Amino acid sequence: MEVIRNKFQHDCTVGVRIQHLPPGLFASSQYFDFPDRPHRGLHGTAAALRVLAAEARDDDRSREVAVGLVKYLAQRPAVERAIERDKPRLGTLEKRLLQEQQNTVKQAEILYALSFVSTGLASCDQLRYEIAERIMTGLVVGSSGWGVTLNSGAVISELATAHVLRALSANGFPVSASIHEELRGRLLARARSSGGTVDEVYVSTFVLQVLIETSLIQRSEAVLVFDYLWLRLKDKLAEPRESSIDLLGDHDRDFVRVPWQIHLIADAWLVRPIRRYLASSTQAALNQIVSGVLGEGFRYPDSGPYVSTRTYGYIYGMLSIIGSHGNVVGRGDLTWGSTLISALGVVRKRHRVIQGTLWAGAVTVVAAATLIWMRSDDFSIGDLAANFVAGGVIALMAWTTRRLR
Repeated sequence: MEVIRNKFQHDCTVGVRIQHLPPGLFASSQYFDFPDRPHRGLHGTAAALRVLAAEARDDDRSREVAVGLVKYLAQRPAVERAIERDKPRLGTLEKRLLQEQQNTVKQAEILYALSFVSTGLASCDQLRYEIAERIMTGLVVGSSGWGVTLNSGAVISELATAHVLRALSANGFPVSASIHEELRGRLLARARSSGGTVDEVYVSTFVLQVLIETSLIQRSEAVLVFDYLWLRLKDKLAEPRESSIDLLGDHDRDFVRVPWQIHLIADAWLVRPIRRYLASSTQAALNQIVSGVLGEGFRYPDSGPYVSTRTYGYIYGMLSIIGSHGNVVGRGDLTWGSTLISALGVVRKRHRVIQGTLWAGAVTVVAAATLIWMRSDDFSIGDLAANFVAGGVIALMAWTTRRLR
């Protein structure tokens, strides 16, 4: 996490892209380690804010940069116009600013990143409400979703709708039940029929993660969908890949990348933390990502030779999920499992490690109970009942791990 944090801090505070910004404002771009590129992008800036706002609580430099990112996002149109004033590119800039305001995924990613900005960090309520209102007015008329552009006449996109659902929910804005029910229904129908195109399967990894994070899918449904996704994608985990979804069908620059491997790893942790998250294929993919981040930089071949800021934002989100100790899709019975697996980190352990640990615990409980009983001056066999029952319960838990998926 520290490596990712430091990389964003450096990217937002050096290079040509910040030379013309007012003091105290920061921005990021599409790629890291590209200081001579003046471009300031929303995908990269949203990713930077998502990471640094989360890190701001324990790091002063992150706090400073996160505040500057919020200020830049709030003032972006005016700042960019001032930089391009009296230049021939001004007309191009106006077109780009308008396109960005109508890009559903970009607006949703900014709104989601703002959810990590605490009240004491920066004042951004007005910006939140402006983006949320812009998004809500772009809801496709007579439907339960959004298109790739904030146009009420657009065709519904599951990817765009999932991004909006996550962003609105994270910021506490109400979302119509019909919206998540539509997403959930499509996902379940695809899983039950084992159908769907390759792109639909890739997008489904993200949709499932969003529905789990927002507690809008039942445990049994999440298992059904995940098992379907696992069967379709497990053999593709060996090589680092992501999917490029053509948004407008023009095969130009209007596409968005879906890092489905990152989403599938997060899904595995959330739904099948033992059987699939600890599977060799999942751990190999995770180790490859982590090794890349800790080394010369992790990149997907589809993104070219440069390291993507947006990808790092999603990696940070995945690692945050894995590092958490909360319930797993409402399964309180797996809270102990969450803690254990977090301690194991990315090192693969087989079921027998957990099983052996629980059996050792059972033996310890029985031995301690027997010792207490033998040293007691006034003992009764009934005194041991509770202890032996506890040992039996732990032994039963060990046996049950064979059934966990």
